[in-house]
Amino acid sequence: MNLDQLAERRRATLLIALLGALLFLPLLGNVGLWDPHEVRVADLAKEAMASAGPTTSPGRIAIQRPPLTLWLIGAGFRALGVGELGGRLPIALTALLALLGCYYAGTALVRRRTALLGAIALLTMPAFLLGARQLVTSAPLILASALAVGGGTHALWPRDRTARGRLGHAALGVLGLALGHLAGGALLGTAVPLAALAAAAWLGDTEEHTMRRLTRVAFPLAALALVLAAAWIKVGQYSPLLGGVRRAGPHAVVFVTVIRDFGFAAFPWVALLPLGLMSSTPAGAGAADRDEARRERLGRLTLIAWLGASYLGAMLETSWVGEVSFPGLAAIALLCADILDRALAEPRGLGHAGFAVFVGALLLAHDLAEGPEHYAGAHIVGTLQWPPLDSPRFVLTAVGIVWGLLVGLALGLPPSPAQEAEGGTGTPGGPATAQGWRHRLTLFAYGLALVNALGTVYWLVPELSKHLSSKGLFSRYQALGGSDGELGQYRAAGKGIDYYFRGKATDLMTLDQLFSFLGKPRRTFVVMPSEELPAIDQYAKTHSQPYLVIDDTNSRFLLLSNRLGPGEQDRNPLRRLVVRELPRPPQHVVNANFEDKVELVGYDVPDAIDRGRQFTITLYYKVKAPIGTNYKVFVHFDGPGHRVNGDHVPLDGKFPTANWVPGYYIIDEHPMTAERTGTPEGVYKIYTGFWLGSQRLQVKSGPNDGENRVQLGTVVVR
Repeated sequence: MNLDQLAERRRATLLIALLGALLFLPLLGNVGLWDPHEVRVADLAKEAMASAGPTTSPGRIAIQRPPLTLWLIGAGFRALGVGELGGRLPIALTALLALLGCYYAGTALVRRRTALLGAIALLTMPAFLLGARQLVTSAPLILASALAVGGGTHALWPRDRTARGRLGHAALGVLGLALGHLAGGALLGTAVPLAALAAAAWLGDTEEHTMRRLTRVAFPLAALALVLAAAWIKVGQYSPLLGGVRRAGPHAVVFVTVIRDFGFAAFPWVALLPLGLMSSTPAGAGAADRDEARRERLGRLTLIAWLGASYLGAMLETSWVGEVSFPGLAAIALLCADILDRALAEPRGLGHAGFAVFVGALLLAHDLAEGPEHYAGAHIVGTLQWPPLDSPRFVLTAVGIVWGLLVGLALGLPPSPAQEAEGGTGTPGGPATAQGWRHRLTLFAYGLALVNALGTVYWLVPELSKHLSSKGLFSRYQALGGSDGELGQYRAAGKGIDYYFRGKATDLMTLDQLFSFLGKPRRTFVVMPSEELPAIDQYAKTHSQPYLVIDDTNSRFLLLSNRLGPGEQDRNPLRRLVVRELPRPPQHVVNANFEDKVELVGYDVPDAIDRGRQFTITLYYKVKAPIGTNYKVFVHFDGPGHRVNGDHVPLDGKFPTANWVPGYYIIDEHPMTAERTGTPEGVYKIYTGFWLGSQRLQVKSGPNDGENRVQLGTVVVR
C-alpha cells in the first residue's frame, strides 16, 4: 500500500487515531504530576470545580486562566477521581481530536497525502506530544484553531462548488472559533484564525470578490479595534480578550526569543519551515491544472497567514500577559509536510534545499544537546529544571543529525544518469528512480520521528517524572513508615501532597518548625525541596540538631527523617563533603588565607590531563568565620595563549558559601574538561579564588599573585 492509498480519508483517519492512541493514552496514571507545573493547573481545576455554579461566569470559573482546559480536567476529576489519570485523560482525548482536526484542515489547504503527513509530523512535535499527556497543554487551542481554519476554508473555498455540506463546514468553523475563545482567549483563539482566513481572502487569487472587498475594510478595522481594546484592559484582572491577566508596566518582547521557543517546540520538523515558507507552486498547463495550482497557492497562503497570525498573537500575548500558547503548531506541521510531499514527486534533486535542512537540523540538535530542557519543557511556560540525566542529550543529538541527513538526502538526491539523459523522467516511486529513493528516505525520516516520540513517552517522561514529581517520595514514605510515622512538608513549591497522600500532613514553613517536628519522640518524615538543604544543614550545625536524608533519588525533592530504619542509611550528599576533620590530607598543601574567613588548606589535581577527557580538581577549605555572601569559586588553568575555565558554585551548588559554618572543612570536588580542539598542549598555571561580580575575597596570606588569586601550581595538558 503506497502513501496515496493510505491517505484515503477512512484509512488516514484510522491511522492517525491509532498512532495518537498509541502515544497519548498508555500509562497516563503511572507517572506523577510534574510539580509545580502540572500541580498548579490541577489546583486551578479543583478551584474551578468548587466555584462552579449556575450563576458563576466563565471568567470566574477560569480563575484567571482560559476556562476550557480547566473544565476538561475538572470533568476528568469528577469521573475518574482527583489524580493523574482523571486529569490527563480528557487532555489526551482532546489532543487526539486535535490531530484529526489538523488532518481535516489539511484536506482543505493541501492534498490529502500532505494532510496525513502533516498530522503525523504534528504528532511527533515535542510541544504537542508532551502537552497531550500532561495538564500543561495547548491541545484544546490547537484543536479549536484547526477547526476554525479548516471549517472556514472548506466553507469559503470548497473544492466542489456544488458539494453538499458547505453549511456543515461553516458550523465546524464557528465551533472552532467558540472553542478557541474558551481555550486561549479572543486574541489567540478567535482573532488568529479569522485573521488567517481574512488575509487569504484579501491577498489570494480567489473568485470571492465581495469577500475580498469586505476584508480590505474589515481586517484593518478589526486589528485596530483589537489593539485599542487591549489597551483599555485593567492591569491585574483576567481578560477574556487576552485569555490571561494583564501585567503591569512595559514588557519588551524579543521576536527572536519567540521564534527560538517555537522552534524547539516543533523539533525536528521546523528545519523544513523556511523551505515551506519560500516555496512556490508552478502553474499548470491545462485549465484543470491551473485551477488546482490556484487552489494550492490559496492553501499555502492560508497556511502562511495562519502561521504569521499565530506568531503575532503570541508576541502580543507574551508582551501583555507573559504566558502564551501557540495555536499555529498545526500550520507548521502542514507547511513542513507540504515541502516534503512535493519533493517526493520532484524528478530533479533540490540539493541546496537538502543541505540547508541538514544544517538546520544539525544546529537544532546541537542546541538541544546543550539545553535538553528546551525539548522536555517545550509545552511549559517558564524554565524546566533539568535533572542529572545525560543520555537524552546524546539521543536528541543523534535524532536531529540522522533525521536531517535522511530529509536532506530525500530533498537533494539527484536523478540517475539514465534519468538525466531522459530529462529526469522515470516511473514515480520505482525502485531505480530518485523519486523512489526520496519516498523511502522520507518514510525513514517519519519512522525515526515516531521512534523518537515513542522513546519520549515510554522512557524520557518516566525518567524525568522521577525528578520533577514528588510522587515517588510519598510512595517511599508509605513503604517505610506510613502506618506509624508522621509526615510533614517543608516549603513545598506546589501542593503535590494533596494528590498522593490522603492523610494529614503538617505544613512546616520555618527551620524552627522543621527541627521541632524532627525532634518528636516518634518517627517523623519530611518531604522538602533539595534547594533548601544548605540552609537546613547550616541550621543543624549551628544549633547541634540532627537530621537524616533517607531518600535522595529525586534531584528536586528529598525525604528527611529523624531516625534510620532497618537497612536504611543516611544519604545526605553533604555528609562526605562538609566535615569536622579531613578524611585524608590533600595532595598539595597551600594554606592561603581569604580575609580571615576561609583558609584554602590544599588541593588535589592530576599531574597531567588529557584533552577531551574529564578530570577533577578538589579544593580543601577550612571555614574560620561566617562569610555571609554567596561567592563563586574561580579556577583558571592559564597556558600558552589559552585558559581552561572552571568557575563554579561550591559543591556543585549544593552548599553556597553563605551557608558555610565556622569550624568545618569543605571538600569542593569540581569536574573539568580541557576541550580537545582549541586547547594547546603545554604547561598550565593554576589559579583560584573567590569572586562575586567584580569583587574578590582578599588574599591576606599565601601564594598571592597580586590580583587576589592564589597560584596553586602547574599541570601538563597533553
